[in-house]
Amino acid sequence: MRVKLTCFFICPQEIRQLCSFLLDLKKASAEEMRRSVYINYTAFIRTSKEISDLEGELLSIRNLLSTQAALIHGLAEGVNIDSLSTTVPEGSKAHGVSSYEDNEPSDIEKWSAEFPDLLDVLLAESRVDEALDALDEGERVAAEAKEKKTLSPAVLKSLQTTITEWKKKLADQLLLEV
Repeated sequence: MRVKLTCFFICPQEIRQLCSFLLDLKKASAEEMRRSVYINYTAFIRTSKEISDLEGELLSIRNLLSTQAALIHGLAEGVNIDSLSTTVPEGSKAHGVSSYEDNEPSDIEKWSAEFPDLLDVLLAESRVDEALDALDEGERVAAEAKEKKTLSPAVLKSLQTTITEWKKKLADQLLLEV
């Protein structure tokens, strides 16, 4: 197999012209780059300042959210402390016996403590009919507990509040599904 070689001869004058052309092209490219940097420099500075301003605003928002979270947690702890305190009727104090002070929670109190978790599971699984039945049962238990005074006022109020809140959540979920 034969390889054919082709040689191009460039005269020294053409090489000088080519070098001169490449040097001119290098100078023009450097000048264009310098102009481009100067033109875009103000945009770069403006964008950097905007980013800096946004970072400051984000820091302010983070601080506000932290403050609000602390306030909410403080309020929630205050509400929990108030709702856990039980009031003893005047007549019970005189006899030294309180109908609300048991060492162990009753079945109704245990049920009312587990009730929100049950509703949470039912709504998370979109078992709407069962959630409605559970809310009806909760209303029935609350009415019965109020009538027979089997729950402390704080627990009864908590149960009623839970029922009201979960009715709203269920209604919101139904609206989203429609």
